[in-house]
Amino acid sequence: MNQAWALMGLARRSLAATALVLAALPAPATAAAGSDQALLDVQRGERIYRDGTLADGAPLHGTRIDGVRVAGASAACISCHRASGVGGAEGNQLIPPVIGAVLRAPGQRAAERIGRVASGVTRSEHPAHTRAAYTAESFAQALRTGVGASGAAMGYLMPRYELDAAALAQLLAYLDTLSLGQAPGLGDKSLHLATIVTADAPADQREATLNIISRCLAERSPRATGQPHALRPWQHHVWQLGADPAQWPQELAKLQHQQPVFAVVSGVGGGSWIPIHQFCEREKMPCVLPNTAAVDDTLASHWSFYFSRGVSLEAATLAERLADEAPAGGWRRIVQRSDDTEAALLAVQALNRRLRELGVTAEIEQQLHDPQADRALGAALTGRDALVLWLKPRALRHFTETAPPPRAGRVIVSGELAGLDAAPLAMAWRKRAWMVYPYASAERRSDTVVLNTGHWMSRQGLLLQPELSRLQGNTYSACEVSVRALQTMRERYSREYFVELVEAADEAAIATAYPRFTLGPDQRYGSKGAFIMQYKAPDFTRLTATGDWIVPR
Repeated sequence: MNQAWALMGLARRSLAATALVLAALPAPATAAAGSDQALLDVQRGERIYRDGTLADGAPLHGTRIDGVRVAGASAACISCHRASGVGGAEGNQLIPPVIGAVLRAPGQRAAERIGRVASGVTRSEHPAHTRAAYTAESFAQALRTGVGASGAAMGYLMPRYELDAAALAQLLAYLDTLSLGQAPGLGDKSLHLATIVTADAPADQREATLNIISRCLAERSPRATGQPHALRPWQHHVWQLGADPAQWPQELAKLQHQQPVFAVVSGVGGGSWIPIHQFCEREKMPCVLPNTAAVDDTLASHWSFYFSRGVSLEAATLAERLADEAPAGGWRRIVQRSDDTEAALLAVQALNRRLRELGVTAEIEQQLHDPQADRALGAALTGRDALVLWLKPRALRHFTETAPPPRAGRVIVSGELAGLDAAPLAMAWRKRAWMVYPYASAERRSDTVVLNTGHWMSRQGLLLQPELSRLQGNTYSACEVSVRALQTMRERYSREYFVELVEAADEAAIATAYPRFTLGPDQRYGSKGAFIMQYKAPDFTRLTATGDWIVPR
């Protein structure tokens, strides 16, 4: 175990200290919840913590032990202690928790460690684990001089802040609002989790998703022991939404009211997901890695994690390729044909937006798939035109089997919507078509899924299915990411902390269908690029990349 991970372990163990509030510190702001001034203090403290901004709008200033000056956002507490206040480690530096209840309690020694120690090496506790409980005076001393309650100097990352008494009180008021051990979905005997499936998702995809998630969570769940402070077992719920996305907000609110859940783990949708995304953000509920292509990357996303930007990523990738490979004189027209699903319409909007941002001046036309208009389209297009098809398999088959391939300079198909290698594109069209392909090749992702999930699925009595292997691998990875975060969180229940642990859990995404998958602080999309594929001659049955993996700017 390297030093950073060892320090992370020390930071986690230190959170067990939750003694009663000491009289020496001001009472928590929540004790005066009815006071307008108390609320104002919390709000001002939050600005100090999150933005590095003081009550009068001036930037927070501080100086590190090496003389480096920091101000504003670079001085904000959140940059090291995270939104949850739990902290962690930065390189070889321990970042201790700053949650109000933890600060008011004495530091707790780490559990006794066993194992071999090199000759001449001694182990010592970090001062954060042996310190006295903070008082008002020692808290002010720590922030102003960098000397903690233990009397030891804090690490070099900790600035010595220029804070007056009012700002210190405001910051404390906000730290009192940070908590552990309380969260929606936390019952006396279990932690409740949900998986969302929608009526518009194909039945085989719903079944495959639920089979993997239910078995994975059941296998990894803590066992009920009856012992005090034991980890709560996980109770899994399936949230089945109806056929009308307009009704989903009410359905989700009803489900959460009937039995609150702590987080949503995976899920699958057939055409829409935005109402679910909006619900997760509104409820401040972590929603982790659903199987959906309907991702609107213009929406704020703090609580929702996705495998990729879905059709929004395809559109951004395609826009850059079209901009880079415009014919002499530039594109004349870029024609888009789509169905009326949420994912297809999102893709149209995203492509329009990105082409404008890149300065592409072509006439951009969009129309829903219409057989009569589509048959006449081919003859109207020239080498300076591009045709983009945001169509699902049924519509794509009908379009390309009834309309001749156009004389367009480019014909591009959405891999997400068309079904990738199984896309029912007529043979005459394959000789001309590109496909935006935001996954590893079929062979590579199949090998990854077999290697990393095959044995587990076999033990669970589940079969890997070629046509579903991408979804099966992604779903298993969604469970692994969530499970590792839950296991690391242990009894320190906090949705914000869980989000931070998911950000750090990308190594658990071992079976995704992507060639590269990484998360990190404030990252919500694990895979960030795509290939442009074309059908390989002479039989035009196999897709091959036309170039390198493209990560849109």
